[in-house]
Amino acid sequence: MAVSKEKIASGNRLKMLREQLGYTQEQFAEKLDISVSTVKKMETGEYNISLDTQRKIKKTFDNVSMEYLLFGERKGINELWAQILALDEWEKLIIFQRLFAYFGFDDKTIANRDIDEERLRRLIQYFKESFKD
Repeated sequence: MAVSKEKIASGNRLKMLREQLGYTQEQFAEKLDISVSTVKKMETGEYNISLDTQRKIKKTFDNVSMEYLLFGERKGINELWAQILALDEWEKLIIFQRLFAYFGFDDKTIANRDIDEERLRRLIQYFKESFKD
């Protein structure tokens, strides 16, 4: 039985979410109380993301957009971007600093250029995905 493009795309978004959160498949499965094989099959599109698993994801990671995870829709991202652009430079700087803090970068790490390449890659990927139309 062929796997649909929608299931593959949803699985890819789930994998990207897991990686952005910094979890291995094993850690992600444990966090959601599901099997590793289920995570693998959802990420490849072999399994749909069940309603029960969707609830667990939403409850465990409250800032995850299920619309994006399931359908690829980024409702409100353009509106959010417009709001950010309307801010003054100081407010933009604060938002940027908070994003860096969220991804685990601090002034000392940045000053010493002791930045973990994987965390930086995740930050850049997060920005790329967040600001796509």
